[in-house]
Amino acid sequence: MAPQPRTRSSLVDVLDRLLDRGAVLAADIVITVAGEPMLGLSLRAALGGIDALVAYGVFAADDPVLGLRPPPGAPGAGLAPPRPGGGDGEA
Repeated sequence: MAPQPRTRSSLVDVLDRLLDRGAVLAADIVITVAGEPMLGLSLRAALGGIDALVAYGVFAADDPVLGLRPPPGAPGAGLAPPRPGGGDGEA
């Protein structure tokens, strides 16, 4: 088999793949003093486009944080999104 030339990925290609498929970063950090563990951190981050995060279950499709509107014809499609704080606008 003949060797294939390497193709270079641009930053746009990397971002496109990351947003399309998503990625999860995980880190566990333990800070020790004189050999004794003093502090432990467990960090998790999910990176990706909204479509990928909804597909993996990180967000629900109807999560109000996303601010997604239902498709036309769906129940509630003509309603305005809720106001922050849950108020009705009257004082």
